Amino acid sequence: MHTPLDPPARHLLRHTLATLAYRAGKVLRDAPADFATFRLTPASRSAVEILSHMVDLMGWAERLACGEYRWEAGGVGEWDAAVEQFFAGLARVDAAL
Repeated sequence: MHTPLDPPARHLLRHTLATLAYRAGKVLRDAPADFATFRLTPASRSAVEILSHMVDLMGWAERLACGEYRWEAGGVGEWDAAVEQFFAGLARVDAAL
């Protein structure tokens, strides 16, 4: 059952989303062309794989905000598309709140 958030909790979550958008924007803006494929170690995820996971997390957060408890991994393989989808996802979560 979906339980609406009280105003202070909603405000805190929206502030957290705004902070995430600001911080991510600083990191993702003007990233070098080869950054998407960067891996810290051979066994670690690439930058685009990490960002793709963050896109999935925003989708999950939106569904949770709407009362739907379902994880869905979509995956995005292209850097610019992943950046666009991440920020669009942040906006959708904010709107859902």
